Amino acid sequence: MFVIVTVNFLCGFFLMNALWIPPKNLINIYRLTVWFTLGSMSIGELHDDVETWGTEKRRETPISNEYR
Repeated sequence: MFVIVTVNFLCGFFLMNALWIPPKNLINIYRLTVWFTLGSMSIGELHDDVETWGTEKRRETPISNEYR
């Protein structure tokens, strides 16, 4: 049991050190920017969907199936 716990901590330690290496190029920054932009757009759409659920506004302008 002690060996399993020790190996688990060592794997976490080495993984933590491997992930904390600073990037050598700007592709990671661009990739994260795209992910956060798309994420914020989807959160905005989800908020609008929840706010208009079952209201008269939703009945007047339903969401088409091409976006779902």
